[in-house]
Amino acid sequence: MAGIQKKVQQKYIEDRVQYWAWSVKDPNYLKPILGLSTSDADSATDEDKKKIRDFQALIQNGVLVSGGAIASMLLGDEVNDIDIYFT
Repeated sequence: MAGIQKKVQQKYIEDRVQYWAWSVKDPNYLKPILGLSTSDADSATDEDKKKIRDFQALIQNGVLVSGGAIASMLLGDEVNDIDIYFT
């Protein structure tokens, strides 16, 4: 089976990292990390929402993807997961 083209691999990884970073948004967990004013998503202030968005951008842009996912794509196999490391 032929592997996936490099541009397709890069897009796949970027999309997965972006989705993962977007999913990190629960104020209950982020309150102690970001110093949010509330742990309730419905009553989050605009400042809290901005802190969450900035944090999502930080983790999205500060990661290294490694592991078997890259090898699987090169071989044309199914990707089970991706390994994400913070830089």
